[in-house]
Amino acid sequence: ADLAHIVLHTEMAQNFAAAGTLCGQQCWALTMHHNIEEQSIFPQLQARGSDAVRTIVDRLREEHEVVHALLERLGKAAESLTEAPSAKDFAETRAIFDQLVTVVQSHFHFEETTLAEALGVYQVDI
Repeated sequence: ADLAHIVLHTEMAQNFAAAGTLCGQQCWALTMHHNIEEQSIFPQLQARGSDAVRTIVDRLREEHEVVHALLERLGKAAESLTEAPSAKDFAETRAIFDQLVTVVQSHFHFEETTLAEALGVYQVDI
């Protein structure tokens, strides 16, 4: 049997299919984090903030779109691994994941260094 078949048919793989994965849970948490910002925090900052803060919010919203596009690509790549796994599919999935990690780390750093003070100054309800 090839490695992909063995990996996909282990007890662990079956448990992941039934209960989800840490990766899936983290993707869900990231999506919820962004939804909260988009629905609550960003509208407050847009309404109360300075032009500079609104520019920051615009950039963060654009970054959210990039993150979610990568999440969709990662999900599709992971699904393709279950259908017809190959070394190429594993490599492509890993490359998407690595890109997602880089983008999210940069996004969070920018967010934390540019918005922390604004949340207090503009009395944003969290």
